[in-house]
Order: sequence, then structure tokens, then C-alpha cells
Amino acid sequence: MKNNTHITSISDVDNIILNMDKPHNTNFHSWIRNQNNISFICIYKKHIFLSYIDSNINISHGLNWMMTFWTPIHISTFISYVFHKYINDIPKYTSLIYDITHHLDINIILDILLIILHQSNTQYISTFLDHFQLLHQNSHHNLKNEFFTKI
Repeated sequence: MKNNTHITSISDVDNIILNMDKPHNTNFHSWIRNQNNISFICIYKKHIFLSYIDSNINISHGLNWMMTFWTPIHISTFISYVFHKYINDIPKYTSLIYDITHHLDINIILDILLIILHQSNTQYISTFLDHFQLLHQNSHHNLKNEFFTKI
């Protein structure tokens, strides 16, 4: 999937993985999408995700496809573990999280952000939410107010 210029949707990813599974008689398609495999995915596949990101290759369709049926706690765990190295680069970190969550319902996004930011100080949270809101500028939601209301 290194050359993702033809990947324009989650269904593209689905077709690619299914076609990859067929000749090898494997079930990677269902395995990688199973949130119960998160420990293995985070520990043993983290370097793959980071190599794409560090090469500025957009893998958001692949990640969205992978996490389609995951709960907010599993999505948050993945983000926190795999993207931890970007935590101090707030623009990059918020951009990665936005790419994974922008298509989700606002309440699910807020749940994910609450989990990710639960141990952060107020200044970090405020700065993070300001950057995240910029990415969500077409949204009618005030994420910062909604976030602090949920706490």
C-alpha cells in the first residue's frame, strides 16, 4: 500500500486488502479490523504506520478503514500508543487525530479526545483544542466548549 495515489476512499482499502488475502488464503482483512488485536497491532505494526507518516504518506483512509468498527477507547488507545512521538508537535498530532476522526459523530470525537487528553494539563488541552477546532472549521460545533462541558 506504499503507493496510495489510487486510494481515495475506505472502500478502495477494503478491495485492496480483500484482493491481497485471496491469493494467499489469509484473513488479514478481518484480523486487522478486529479491535481485540489492538495490542499486537500497536506493538508490532507501529513502525509501519510511523514510516508512512514520517514519509508524509497519507494513510488516513487505511486507518479509518481499519478502525471502522472500533470503540472510542480502542481508537484512543491506538492514537495514544502509535502517535505518542508527535504529542509535543501539536499541529501534527491534531492533524493525525483529525484525519482519523473527522468523519465520526461529534460525541464520539469528544469521547476520543477526553480519553487521549485525560492526563494533560489545561494549557496543553486548550492549545490542542484550538488547533483541532481549526481543522474542524467547517463544523458548527465549538469543540472547546463542548469538550469542557463534557468533563
